[in-house]
Amino acid sequence: MRQYVRRMTKVVVAVIALSVLGACSNAGQDTSKPTPAPSASATDKVAVYITKRRDPSQGPSVDGGVDVTKPADLAKLRGATPDFIAFIRQELAKDTKLTARDLAKNHTSREKEGCDSLVDLAVWGATPNVATGAVWECANGGYESIWARRDGRWREVAGSQEGWPCAELRKYRVPAEITAATCLSKPSSWDQEPYYGPKY
Repeated sequence: MRQYVRRMTKVVVAVIALSVLGACSNAGQDTSKPTPAPSASATDKVAVYITKRRDPSQGPSVDGGVDVTKPADLAKLRGATPDFIAFIRQELAKDTKLTARDLAKNHTSREKEGCDSLVDLAVWGATPNVATGAVWECANGGYESIWARRDGRWREVAGSQEGWPCAELRKYRVPAEITAATCLSKPSSWDQEPYYGPKY
């Protein structure tokens, strides 16, 4: 019994000694497990400007949005990132110049065409990495657009006049809050299914 007690005493002393040594060697170090970085796509803040999502096969894809027809309208993009607002400013200037040139080339004008503006960039919503809306140009018509931030720069990555394929919306991780209520199950058909957003 005494021998057993002696052995146990030695074991306890050894364990204490190892614990002390370990504590000394880890002094000044953070031994807690690091918290995994959250997915940026899953945690992006969404600035929503539309008031209602619709089925695009029955008419407009959405109600509402911010119509940017002049630089002063950019102030309405509350919640959008400064780099996205700067991008829309550049797109507005570029499209306005091109539309005016096209009208002049065709010997017409905004007034003759009955347009309220040369260009209307309707923004439906934006996150720090993706945004949706529609582009309209006087006498040229319009289309729906997806803008995305790639390699540190915003650009238009997709356009459509017939609704969005579900795969396209998921490819660019478009939140459900800023696009139509449904999407195309297959790009070549009008088969619709509810769109609930990207899968994280």
